[in-house]
Amino acid sequence: MITWEPPSAGWIKLNVDDVVPKAEGMGSGAVAHDEKGQFLMMAVSRERVQWPPELPKIKAIAFCIQ
Repeated sequence: MITWEPPSAGWIKLNVDDVVPKAEGMGSGAVAHDEKGQFLMMAVSRERVQWPPELPKIKAIAFCIQ
């Protein structure tokens, strides 16, 4: 079983995931927590584009750190 671990003190943990349906574009989401596990923010994005499989996760990270 995989469990969530909080980041070290003073850091923020950003968890991202994506979905790439065959012909409908891509969607991604992210959630950020602090070292106490407190929720800080979330973001979701959906785009009607076709990208290589590794790109949506990278785009989700870039979207959240802007």
